[in-house]
Amino acid sequence: MAKTKAKVKPAKKKVNIKPRIKKVFVKTVENGGNVTKAMRELKYAETTINNPQNVTKTKSWQELLKELSDEKLMKVLDDGLGASRVVSAMNPGKSAVGTTSDFIEVPDFMVRHKYLETGLKIKNRLKEEGEDKEITVKIINYQTKKKPNAKQK
Repeated sequence: MAKTKAKVKPAKKKVNIKPRIKKVFVKTVENGGNVTKAMRELKYAETTINNPQNVTKTKSWQELLKELSDEKLMKVLDDGLGASRVVSAMNPGKSAVGTTSDFIEVPDFMVRHKYLETGLKIKNRLKEEGEDKEITVKIINYQTKKKPNAKQK
């Protein structure tokens, strides 16, 4: 009887995150998800700035995305999606002399939109402008063709 050896899977190597990639990642999160803007601020070469996938497709970038937990992202998004602002409004019915100036809180839809857009970009669920969008079209021909050996009447 032959002895069989158990196969042992090699342990996954931990990715060493490159400091320069981490700086781009932090700047990208801070500026609302714009990788090229972050790269420009960090003085990357113009050829690299024009090809941000050279940074975003690296193992370091992917590891940083994994570290950004969904729970943290959801908490920040939840706060941002509830953003509001205070505006002044004239209220004609409160005073006997005329109108009064009040301050009211209203939803800030621009800020909410930016939070949502940033969250989707960070998780690679929203393509940036100018990215190629692949469209697949399946063409099915439903026309019937006569078989070559069919008898004609």
